[in-house]
Amino acid sequence: MDDSQGMGWGYGLGACNSWTGSEAQGFNLQYAFVNESGASPNHSRQHLPEKNATDMPVGDVDSSSDTYVWTIRYQDEDTVTLTQNEGISLGPYPLTRGEGTSRSPLPRDCRGKGVFLRVFNADVTFSDFSIEQLAA
Repeated sequence: MDDSQGMGWGYGLGACNSWTGSEAQGFNLQYAFVNESGASPNHSRQHLPEKNATDMPVGDVDSSSDTYVWTIRYQDEDTVTLTQNEGISLGPYPLTRGEGTSRSPLPRDCRGKGVFLRVFNADVTFSDFSIEQLAA
């Protein structure tokens, strides 16, 4: 890992995502750090393909180097809630953009879309995946 001044590292969790062959589209929570005279949290919510499209208060997630359990809950075809270690809930966040935005649109619904895991400049281990449909 390159943790020199100005470098960042971490991972991202996404729901309602698709891959066009050249870029990702969809919602993403980036759990990240940047070296600004020491490791500083740089967590953000993103509407891919734009990077760091929406900032998120850094106090919303635990920033220690530890093992985490993340739950991504997609509901009502247009929102996502992420929960860390069955305690800290983030969201609900909209999965789609409003009309008239200058950024590229997100999907109107999540049918046929997937869950993305993104890792950059770090070693991350993902394990114990499960997907279940919740009652409507």
